Amino acid sequence: MSYKYLPLRQNNQIRLVEIQPGRYDSETIYCTIIRRCRSDPSLKYEALSYTWGDASKLKRIIVKHSKDFYVTSNCYDALRQLRDPQEKRLIWIDAICINQKDDEERTQQVRVMGEIYKGASRVLVYLGEVDENSKRLFAYIARFEAEIDGVHTSWADLTDDDSILVETARAILRRPWFSRVWVIQEVYHGRGYTTVVCGPDSAHWGDFASCCMDLCKSGPGDFGHYSARLPTYVFTIGSSEDSALPLYELLCQTRFANATDPRDKFFGILSMATDQDDVASLANYDQSTTTIYTVIGLYLLRTTKLLLLQATRHQHSKFPGLASWIPDWSRNVDSDPFWNVRPDEVEAWLDEYEIDDPELRILECCKPNKAESDHFYHPVLSVTGFRLGRIKSLGARFDFESSSDACTDALKRVWESGGQEIDTPYIPPGFTSESFDSLGFYHAWSRGHGATDELNFEFVQEAMHDCRLFFSENNILGLAPSEAAPGDVICVIKGAADPCLLRRRLQGDWSLVSGECYYGDLFPVNALPQDLKMYLSSQKGIEFGDEEIFTLW
Repeated sequence: MSYKYLPLRQNNQIRLVEIQPGRYDSETIYCTIIRRCRSDPSLKYEALSYTWGDASKLKRIIVKHSKDFYVTSNCYDALRQLRDPQEKRLIWIDAICINQKDDEERTQQVRVMGEIYKGASRVLVYLGEVDENSKRLFAYIARFEAEIDGVHTSWADLTDDDSILVETARAILRRPWFSRVWVIQEVYHGRGYTTVVCGPDSAHWGDFASCCMDLCKSGPGDFGHYSARLPTYVFTIGSSEDSALPLYELLCQTRFANATDPRDKFFGILSMATDQDDVASLANYDQSTTTIYTVIGLYLLRTTKLLLLQATRHQHSKFPGLASWIPDWSRNVDSDPFWNVRPDEVEAWLDEYEIDDPELRILECCKPNKAESDHFYHPVLSVTGFRLGRIKSLGARFDFESSSDACTDALKRVWESGGQEIDTPYIPPGFTSESFDSLGFYHAWSRGHGATDELNFEFVQEAMHDCRLFFSENNILGLAPSEAAPGDVICVIKGAADPCLLRRRLQGDWSLVSGECYYGDLFPVNALPQDLKMYLSSQKGIEFGDEEIFTLW
């Protein structure tokens, strides 16, 4: 007989899993599911941070009164590993403690997820089962602490025999836990009371993070890229107040993270946002992804203004009803890896360059079709800007196998786009440096990195992956997403961070193809002198069209 959930009686009530004592090698896991109030001062429990794994591979545990309950293999392995031979263990585990078939309960519990992890006496990060790499890394962490008594060391202090630790740490950081969006807030709210578990081995989160960060920063080759992919506020966790960020920045910084449900790209980080009180009510599993992303977009438009366009790097494909200018947060791409513009920089730029704060107008709200929720509307945005040119021709899509391949291929294609075959010994005079600069590469490389730094190749790879080089009708080289097409219009939109790529619709309005297009030396448009039109015409040979209004569908 399968287990049936009893409803949670009040908003501050949660379920907890009481794991009954047992040996690790015992196949059957016995548990009791209890309900407790979070406000109970005597309540003491741990909270599990893990990845669900393959939902089609389920294993049976026994809940009190011989009821069957099925969990994923990864959850089962965690339960077996955390089971104490002698004593009961009280743990909060989302897959068991939340009725996953009840959207109303899921919504209510997601809204208090941060409080659940804050209230835990300890957060247990379960990375999976033991292997040779995990054994080596956890043994090193233990030796590291024992030998130097907590004094921080670095890669340079390791012996040649220890150099294999770089590959070991690389393998650990490739485990699925590090790619999931939910785990970020779980460690974030652990407030330092976090233990990393891998098979029978464990380490304090601080020791684990210090070791991995040290290897990431100092290791050879492009290993440093791994530290860049993990948010700093997760790996250097202290208290949540020290690393709190507004919602827009959190969404941008966590775009690399995966979520089975695209709505969780928002729900999974909500509890960390400094403005969470303004948007907490948006967490609702009864609403479609299109509706959730639309409402988030309308909120962010008020707080970030047209910097929001920068978050749409590629044209939408998964959610046809989503307005083209509303970011699709399910796309696992970095938001402008060359130039991340923080919302708190907007006012400084507007003052320094006397750029008018654009008047943002939502023209109308249209129901796109009957298939969508009655609560969903399609907002149309009116913006002001100038046309710079139209795409004439495009190169092949970039799809790199490695970071050094990214740099080599980028140089090759820039060279060939100037009309020269790659096997010729001659470079068109002044072409390579100017063209390469025009794509922003030099600017990215020159900010604190050497020209041959492998880490920069990773930035090239991220910036150009799934993109294409293009020439405009006035023969200016640029970079656009792979969805770009001949005839697309390159524009400067007043208040946006980068040149944008627009496409005229049959109805006469426009769709946003990309809010982050590299074109000539526009890097970024908001940082250019006040008289943008005159400056680009006289200094760069880029001619503007007349100022006009673009209606973005």
